[in-house]
Amino acid sequence: QHTESELNPQTLKVYRYSTSEMVNVAEHELGHSIGLLHNPNRASVMFAANRYYSIQAVDSKSVQQLYTTQADRIAISNKKIIFRDPVNIK
Repeated sequence: QHTESELNPQTLKVYRYSTSEMVNVAEHELGHSIGLLHNPNRASVMFAANRYYSIQAVDSKSVQQLYTTQADRIAISNKKIIFRDPVNIK
């Protein structure tokens, strides 16, 4: 599958986005590219009018929920093994 995201440099200039705000908007648009929808939480990178927040725990959880499927769970005899990304294990 192919997706494209684009930021409008004129809008960023007119509204005087800082570098960190531009990064936040880019992260928001990339979130859409991987399938995330808007989040009503104002502190989420996926909040519709976000420019102030970077990726938050709520956003990571949304990605995990979106991409965790039954294929991630394998039944072996009467035990269930769940594979998790070792980067996210704490």
